[in-house]
Amino acid sequence: LILLPVEEFHSMEKLRQAMYDIAVTATKEVDQLAKKLKQELSLGFGGNIGEVYYGNIGTGSRLDFTVMGPAVNKAARLESMCSRLQSNYVVSSEAYIGNANFTFQGLRSLKGIKKRQQVYGLSLKELA
Repeated sequence: LILLPVEEFHSMEKLRQAMYDIAVTATKEVDQLAKKLKQELSLGFGGNIGEVYYGNIGTGSRLDFTVMGPAVNKAARLESMCSRLQSNYVVSSEAYIGNANFTFQGLRSLKGIKKRQQVYGLSLKELA
């Protein structure tokens, strides 16, 4: 999970672009590693923008840093769709970038989310 604080960006467009750039860079690096290792490696990203809650949770003997909330759940559900949609970057309408060649994948039901969501997919392998 990668968190990008909204307040560090001058606009939502810059935030969406930063998310996209991170996914493209990571895909390129994993593809280079796969070639070096002569192994098939893959990765997928679920992109969403929303409010989250984060912090240390637990007891003195076991303390974990965690991030939670509906926005995290939605990102996780989008990421889990990567293989099925044959895309390694699947995003919500909140994270969608119009000029990035995303393909609209329809209104989809996501576990734990009542309303069907607009889902967009993109294969970053073509850019790597």
